[in-house]
Amino acid sequence: MGLRLRKSIKIGRGTKINISKSGIGYSVGTKGARFTKKAGGGTRTTLSAPGTGLSYVSESSGKKKSQSKEQKPARIEPEYIAEKPKKRKTWLWVLGWICFFPIPLTILLLRNTKMKPTVKYGLLVALWVAVLIIGFFGSTESDSSDVSGINESESSDAFSIIESENNSVSQTRSMPITSNTGVTITNISLSTGDLSLTVGEEVTDGQATVAGDFEGKISPDDIIMVSEDTNVATISFREQMSDTTLGYVINAVGPGKTSVYLQSKGREVTSEKIKVTVLEPVVEVEKVNIEGAKDSMILGESVQASAAVVPDNADNIEITWATSDEKVLIVDQDGNMTAVGGGSAEITAANRNGVSDSVTIAVDGSKRQMRVTVTEKMDEDVNIGDEWSKKREIDGDPVGRTKILSVGDTVNCHVLYSEIDANPDIGEASESYTVTEEDLVNGFSIQLDFDVTENGGKYSGRSAHFVVTYRFSPS
Repeated sequence: MGLRLRKSIKIGRGTKINISKSGIGYSVGTKGARFTKKAGGGTRTTLSAPGTGLSYVSESSGKKKSQSKEQKPARIEPEYIAEKPKKRKTWLWVLGWICFFPIPLTILLLRNTKMKPTVKYGLLVALWVAVLIIGFFGSTESDSSDVSGINESESSDAFSIIESENNSVSQTRSMPITSNTGVTITNISLSTGDLSLTVGEEVTDGQATVAGDFEGKISPDDIIMVSEDTNVATISFREQMSDTTLGYVINAVGPGKTSVYLQSKGREVTSEKIKVTVLEPVVEVEKVNIEGAKDSMILGESVQASAAVVPDNADNIEITWATSDEKVLIVDQDGNMTAVGGGSAEITAANRNGVSDSVTIAVDGSKRQMRVTVTEKMDEDVNIGDEWSKKREIDGDPVGRTKILSVGDTVNCHVLYSEIDANPDIGEASESYTVTEEDLVNGFSIQLDFDVTENGGKYSGRSAHFVVTYRFSPS
């Protein structure tokens, strides 16, 4: 059983204060007319015509119902036209309220002769103040409710959508709707041509110029930005550049090919398509190192060098070789270097991105590597010997393919032919030669002549003449 509390205090003719658990209320009036303010916040107005059986009661609740809208996710359609709310005219509301209720009550109070004038006129003032307040706030509350409902609807639809034709979303941008009502777009032109990008690269200077029938400036909410494959590239709004121009950004996402373009919000008008090719990022050469080169060389000497690049997985590793002086050193595109004159020269190995390495090589012009060849000729064949042991030497060493010589060097050539026999026939010759500067440039020859005589047998005493030629040629 609950505890109840109710107390009514009369403070004057027709005026009472009511106290309860819900709060404090009051009532003002007389027989036939009373206005009550409930403790719970509501109001009640009672009017009656004594002796007629007619009465009128009007109540209002102090609690306002609140409604919560659960916004369900739904596909946002491209058309959004928000209608402006229609406001009620406050003066019509107040005029109707005055005509249908307060005027009859005023007449009844004025005709009442039993009520003191002070009370009567006080009630009339209070009545009209209450009527005007109720009429005004009732109207504005309704209007604001309608407006807030429409704003809420508009806010939920305030999105700029960038869709791809494979049902993936390129970009969603939440922002207040500022689009013009009744926008008609007739053409969209883009400033960007077809693109070839690498992953991670972006183009930020795109401009879309919009033509059509609209007031003020075109809004990004009137345009849809579309990528046919958002895994390759995306297009998105950047900034409002003028009343008819919007800036956009194209981002390279992954390798492949796609197209991006713009459409009007209702998809009636489509811009030209920008074809976008996205490539894997290129791994550039960061460093070049020349390997196998010598610090010094002599005339005619050849050396093959190589170029190593860093990192190992770099793309475009082609190397171009060059010399600073072709009169000293020449080099081919395989890195083969040959000394052709005295002095020094710089050899450079460069990648196409400008990364390079260089070495400086000194060439000793007083020395030259000469290529050596040996030929022989027998002038007469007198059936002397069938098998021979042939010994050919330069400066006491067996003849090699090359010989390094300097101006003024003495070259000693020796030859010894011996028949392979129990009693061999032998022929031998030696020759010395001093090298000149001209010899290093043009080359030279040393010729050895000698005879071999049969020392026994059927052809004893017969001789054969041999000519052995040592040829020294510039390398």
